[in-house]
Amino acid sequence: MSDQFETNDELAPRFAGMGPRGPISSVCNWIDRLTIHLATAIVCLTLTAMFLILLANVVLRYLFADGLTWSQEVAVTLFPWLVIAGAVLAAQVDKHIAVRVVINLLPVWLRRGAMVVVNLMIVAMAVVVVDAAFLILPATGRTQLAVTGIPQSWGYSALIYGYVMIGLTALTSCWRVLRGDMDGRSVDS
Repeated sequence: MSDQFETNDELAPRFAGMGPRGPISSVCNWIDRLTIHLATAIVCLTLTAMFLILLANVVLRYLFADGLTWSQEVAVTLFPWLVIAGAVLAAQVDKHIAVRVVINLLPVWLRRGAMVVVNLMIVAMAVVVVDAAFLILPATGRTQLAVTGIPQSWGYSALIYGYVMIGLTALTSCWRVLRGDMDGRSVDS
């Protein structure tokens, strides 16, 4: 048999969804790549917009002693999106704040279970935050910013985006830990 063909032992986990190229792993990889691309786009767009608006405001104030009255409102509206997209990226690349002293002291078999429990707790917390954000949106949607008229719900909707993505990240991490990748964050191409 040629090296280019997989044996039955190699195919079984793939079709069962357990292998690194199985259908569940493929879906997890797709979710992670989508999450990274969306978060990166949001970070780039919000940073660029905030920088250009605030730069224009500074230049106008310096040259004409008058600025853009709406610049602060737009920056304040974009800032939550910047922060939550950064948090999503940090979770995706496993660079968020985590204390793993206790988990690292556990034997490998128990460490895997603890990491699964931690990720499931993150998913539960994300569900709670998203549910609370949906309760806040109607009230904040009726309140608009004074100059731009932007509904305040726009900033709060960043919570929904962010915690859905963080919850999905925790689920894909959980899958990777169950599959045997102890750090839970290796996005396969």
